[in-house]
Amino acid sequence: MWEGGTEQLANAPFIEELPGEQEAGRKAEMGWRWLLALFLLLCAALIILSSPLLAVRDVVVEGNSALSTLQVEQLADIEAGQPLLLVDTAAVERRLLLHPRILSAEVSRRWPSKVIITIRERRGVALLPAGDGFLTLDEDGIPFSLADPAREKSLPVITGLRLPTPVVGVRLKNAGLERALALLQALPAELQGQITEIHVSDLAGEPVLRLYLVSLLAVDMPVDPARFPESLARLAAILPQVSSYGAGWVLDMSSSAGALLRQEGK
Repeated sequence: MWEGGTEQLANAPFIEELPGEQEAGRKAEMGWRWLLALFLLLCAALIILSSPLLAVRDVVVEGNSALSTLQVEQLADIEAGQPLLLVDTAAVERRLLLHPRILSAEVSRRWPSKVIITIRERRGVALLPAGDGFLTLDEDGIPFSLADPAREKSLPVITGLRLPTPVVGVRLKNAGLERALALLQALPAELQGQITEIHVSDLAGEPVLRLYLVSLLAVDMPVDPARFPESLARLAAILPQVSSYGAGWVLDMSSSAGALLRQEGK
C-alpha cells in the first residue's frame, strides 16, 4: 500500500505556472527593481546636492546703486553654507520687495555655489515736502525714501498739493500729482535739471501747473496734458532767449497761439 501510494505520486503530472502568471511575476519583479534603482538614484542625488561642494559660498548683487551690496545681502538673508538646492529663491525675492526702494528683484542659482541677485531700484523723478524734509517720488507717485539732498538736488519739488500724510511705499492718488508726473514724463532732455519747482493750483476744479526754472522764471503750462509735449518742446527751443529773465517774470505757454513773456501781475 505504501509502495502503491509512492507510485501514484511519482506518476502524478508536474504542475506548471500558467503563461499569464509568469508574465505578471516578471513585471512585478521588474517594477520593484525600477523602484529600487530610482530610490538609490534619488539618495545619491541628495547626497551630492547636499555636499559642501554645492553649498552657498558667494552671493552676487547686481543692479544696485542707492542701496549698498551689504544692505541687499542683509535683506535677502541667505545663509552661507546652506545647500544651494535648498535656497528658496521665491522667498528671497519676496523679502527683497519689502524694501520700498526696490522695484523688482530676481534671484537665481549658479552652480556649483553662487546665488545671483538682480534688483531694479525705483528712480526718483520729483521731491515732495514732508515735515522738515522731502520724500523722493518715483514716476508712479510712490514715495520710497527720504530725499538725499546731495544725490537728488536736481529733482524738482512738487508744491501746492493737499495730500494725506504720505506713507513710504504706498502710491499717492491725487489728480494734481498725476498731472505733474505726466509733465515730467514728457520732459525733453534739454529741460532735464532746468526745473526746480512744479506748483499745482486749481482752476475751476481743474489742476493747473506752473513751473519755476533755475533762473526763477515762472512758466504757466496748458491745462490739457495732451499739449504738454508740444509746449515743453517749444520751451526747450526758446530757453536760451528767456534764461536771463528771473523772479517776477512769467512765460505764459497756456495758449496754443504761442508763448507770451510778461511781468507778474500784468
